[in-house]
Amino acid sequence: MSPKDPSDPAPLDFRRMVDLRLNAEGEWFHEAEPFENLKLIALFDRGLDLHPDTGEPILRVADKWCYLRCDDLPFVVRRFRTPIGLDGPGLLLIAELNTGEVVEVGETGLEIGANGVVYLEVDARRRARVCRAAQASLSEWLTDEDGLMALRLGGRRLVFRVLTEGGATA
Repeated sequence: MSPKDPSDPAPLDFRRMVDLRLNAEGEWFHEAEPFENLKLIALFDRGLDLHPDTGEPILRVADKWCYLRCDDLPFVVRRFRTPIGLDGPGLLLIAELNTGEVVEVGETGLEIGANGVVYLEVDARRRARVCRAAQASLSEWLTDEDGLMALRLGGRRLVFRVLTEGGATA
């Protein structure tokens, strides 16, 4: 059942009682204990979504769903890669998300926020936090051009937008 399905019998309050938390690096916790089962972690990662009405993070497993707490965003970039064997004026940069999705990083898709945290605009609805390991892997392409932080991939330049206090870009 979807979060919009009015025939869904579970009251919304019950869906908020599940003590699930995703930390900023994308690690799962239940009642303050970290998950250890890799298959369960993968299942939960694939089930991450946003509520269609409120935009709150939810977890879907089969036809059930519940809310979860996130220290930052539910979507996390686990790693970046460039496709092997591509030639041309600029390399593609591919982001692999905790959900299993693979997305191309667009020209204005990277953002830098408070404390140097990097974010990726996944689509019009979703942003992902870039985990520390993935963020560090960008260093080989990192440049400072005209006072702007950017990635240089062959002839392609990806400039980081700077997030202000309220989350808007400057």
